[in-house]
Amino acid sequence: MNNRRAFTSVFILLAATASLLCGLASASQAGKEHNEADKELNSIYQRTLSIISDPEDRRLFVEAQKSWVKYRDAKVAFHARYFPGSKGGLFVSTDMIEQRTADLKALLTPEAQEEHKPQDDPK
Repeated sequence: MNNRRAFTSVFILLAATASLLCGLASASQAGKEHNEADKELNSIYQRTLSIISDPEDRRLFVEAQKSWVKYRDAKVAFHARYFPGSKGGLFVSTDMIEQRTADLKALLTPEAQEEHKPQDDPK
């Protein structure tokens, strides 16, 4: 009977350790994906900023990005608080970053650039 209890205790301990290690590996992978997504967003942001030549357009674009960052941070803070102990905030942030990157990439398409070319003065 003591051997059975000892075996059960060891089994539970091993299962808990395996679960913890899997969670850490998953969190590490999630962190890596988040960092990669953030790096891509920053690169696309800089590329987009580099093609905006009008000073007022640049100011508005930078202001929009700053507002988006504040919104992202507030949403992530909510998820982190509402779902304590989870990596929900990290996943939300990564998803938001990937969507923002896609939005900015759309500004880099030839069609978008053609649409936003300054029009010739009709005078």
